Amino acid sequence: MPAPPAALMVPPVRPAPPETGSTRALLEHAVEYGGYVGELENQNAAWRDWVSSSLNLKLTTDN
Repeated sequence: MPAPPAALMVPPVRPAPPETGSTRALLEHAVEYGGYVGELENQNAAWRDWVSSSLNLKLTTDN
């Protein structure tokens, strides 16, 4: 199985919790956290694509 791309080896940086409980701080944190979750979803999809392509490559070379 080939090595995974380097981009898949770097986890997204989780945003720090808000310093205050103000509405503004909570909303800003929600936006940052939403971006973080989006990055995790994209990385997860990229891992699944990489594994699928690696398995397909292995299956075609085994036959």
